[in-house]
Amino acid sequence: MDKLKGLTLEGNQISLGRKKCILTASGELILGADLGRVKLETFGQAKHYIIPDSTSFDMVVAVDFVFDAKALEILAENIKAQNLRGVNLNRPVFLKALTDILGEKDAEKIVSDLNIFNRFRKYPSELEHTILFTDVKFKWNYATRSYISYGEIGVGSIGKIQVNRYVKGIVEVERKRTGDVLNIYIEFDKGRHWYFFNYRNNLMQSITSNVDFNNIIRDLKEDKRTVKKDKNGAEYQYIISNLRKKTDFLRRVQNY
Repeated sequence: MDKLKGLTLEGNQISLGRKKCILTASGELILGADLGRVKLETFGQAKHYIIPDSTSFDMVVAVDFVFDAKALEILAENIKAQNLRGVNLNRPVFLKALTDILGEKDAEKIVSDLNIFNRFRKYPSELEHTILFTDVKFKWNYATRSYISYGEIGVGSIGKIQVNRYVKGIVEVERKRTGDVLNIYIEFDKGRHWYFFNYRNNLMQSITSNVDFNNIIRDLKEDKRTVKKDKNGAEYQYIISNLRKKTDFLRRVQNY
């Protein structure tokens, strides 16, 4: 019954608002994408508006993939060096995600710190991911068969580095018969700085406006960029991408 009072308790919930015909789900949300060697965990709230037949998502997204630590550190420090708006760590969707990830007892202690200091005094190891997005809003697009984000994106942490900044960008999870796709585009400093990641069929491609980042990936030997086959026989690799792939992605999604 406490869930009906709007409290951010641990666990999943689904409800139907009969007056406006809105179906709402909260908790851990499974997007249904099979990304192979990339792990995607999503928590938050989904609303399906039955009459116009549209669905929107307000989410916390954790992405895990093998990548060079020095390159990721460049990305984190590059964002932190900008004068960007800080994320709201006290917003209800994020607090609910904390409860689902950490459990009610551990989350309660951390939420108390957030209420007082508006930051983590000690960053929980459970929140350490390759990239943790604290605020991503998606809409399902029938034309592209993908979840496409809209508005600014909250970057919580990259690896063990706390970022807690909003950036311009797009996250897309695309459902395809030939293999599901993950695209991440981050932009700041009026477009002078940007990072792009494209993942499909166990191949992660990345390119950025940062020369040092690109050189690290480009100069790595193949065996350093490759993870051996798993039990399903899938080998993972990350490589430098090209500008055309980034340009084609932006042109396609911006049409929607």
